[in-house]
Amino acid sequence: MPTSTMQLFISVIRNARSHGMNRAMIGHTVDQKFPPVPREAIAEFARATRDENPIYNSLLPPVPPFFIGKLVIPLVKDIWAHPSLKMNLLRTVQIFQSVTWFAPIREGDEVSVQGCIENICAAPKGEIIEISGTGRVKGQIVVQGNIGFLVKSKVRTEVHGKSDEKTRPEAFRLLLPTAEGQQLLYAKASGDNNFIHTSGVLARMAGFPRTIMHGNCTLAMICNALSKRMVDNDIAQLASLACHLGKPVFPGETLTIVGYRPENENTLPFAVFNARGKAVIHDGIFTVR
Repeated sequence: MPTSTMQLFISVIRNARSHGMNRAMIGHTVDQKFPPVPREAIAEFARATRDENPIYNSLLPPVPPFFIGKLVIPLVKDIWAHPSLKMNLLRTVQIFQSVTWFAPIREGDEVSVQGCIENICAAPKGEIIEISGTGRVKGQIVVQGNIGFLVKSKVRTEVHGKSDEKTRPEAFRLLLPTAEGQQLLYAKASGDNNFIHTSGVLARMAGFPRTIMHGNCTLAMICNALSKRMVDNDIAQLASLACHLGKPVFPGETLTIVGYRPENENTLPFAVFNARGKAVIHDGIFTVR
C-alpha cells in the first residue's frame, strides 16, 4: 500500500534528530504497477505545470514529459518513510535530476515503475542519496531517471556550489513565470505533498522563509519552454534533460531561462536564474533527437 501523508509525517517526526542515513539500504528497490493513465490526470498535470501544448487534447494523448514525477513519487515516498533508512526529511533538498525518454507514455497505458536507492554518500554539507527510477509499458522501457537529494548536516538553504554559467556565450533568453499557489496545484496533481511545498510552518522549520516550488514542477516548466522553442512542442523528439538544482524557487517568481551556444543542433546547454541573478538551475543539458 502506498505511503500515506500521515505515515510521511510520522517519518518526519521520527527522524527529526537523525544525523545519518543507513547505508545498508543501498540497493533497496520498490516496485509499483499503475492503473491505466486517465486523460484527466494528463490534463491536471499539464495545468499544474502551466503546459499549454495542444497535443494533450488529441486522440490518445501522450503524457507530459515530466509526468514521470507523478509515477515515481509514490516509490520515493516509500523510500523516504522506510524506518530503516533514517532519512531526516526536514533537512532534505533536491540537488540534481536527469530524465531520458525512450518512447511515449499515452492515455490508457499501464506503467510499471521500479525505484532503487543507487547510492548514499558523504558530501561537504551532509549526505547525498541518489534514487533511480525506470518506467516500463508492456515490458518495454519507456523512461529512466535519477534524482539526488542532499540531507543537510545543518538547517540552512545555502547548499550548492558556485557555477560558471555567466561566463558562457548566450544563445537566447526566455522568461518563465511561476504562480502563487502553483505549488499546491502541483502537489495535488503529482501526489508530491512533501511539507516544504505545502506547509509554511514546516518549510520554515526546514530553513526556508516559506513554501517552495517542487523541483520536478520547475523542471517540467523548463522542459515545456525549451520543447516549444527547439522542436515546436513535438515532445516525441525529446531525448533527455539533466541538471543540478541551485537556489530554491518561490511561487510567484519569474525565472529566466538562458540557453547557451550549443555544440550541435541536438544538444542545448542551459541555466535558469531568478530575478536576483542567482542560478536556480545550473549545468543543464537538454537534448532532442
